[in-house]
Amino acid sequence: MAGGELRVHPEEAVLLDGIILSGNSSLNESMLTGESMPVEKGTEDNVTGATINKNASLTITAGKVGADTVLAQNGAMVSGARRSRAPIQGLADRVSAIFEPTVVAIAAAFGARMIFGPAPALVFAFASAVSVLIIACACALGMATPISFTRK
Repeated sequence: MAGGELRVHPEEAVLLDGIILSGNSSLNESMLTGESMPVEKGTEDNVTGATINKNASLTITAGKVGADTVLAQNGAMVSGARRSRAPIQGLADRVSAIFEPTVVAIAAAFGARMIFGPAPALVFAFASAVSVLIIACACALGMATPISFTRK
């Protein structure tokens, strides 16, 4: 409950966002910031839920709990981003609907060159397959790059 007091012992997680009433300690905030070095916190400093208290006991007054915490809001933003689609993805879907079957059909050129190609058939078939792969991989990479930003 907001406004309540809570004691956080060393090596325990801070469960909510709040303000330190008493105590000084290092807090590992890597869950939120990605920074591997602990941050020194003391009286009147803000603390965030999901951080780890490292050194000494802290008394914290609860500011935000549950869905109001920074961690919960970050989770909601990530979920929203995963559900949304980038505008480029619609274009990539339309292009790939035509592009992929075309590449498969062209790749069949390898088999056709092996059966119906002039001698040496394997050399001509291999050259055809490599040509298709060089072109298809570059196009696939161009399509996959924007899609990778919107997919998990």
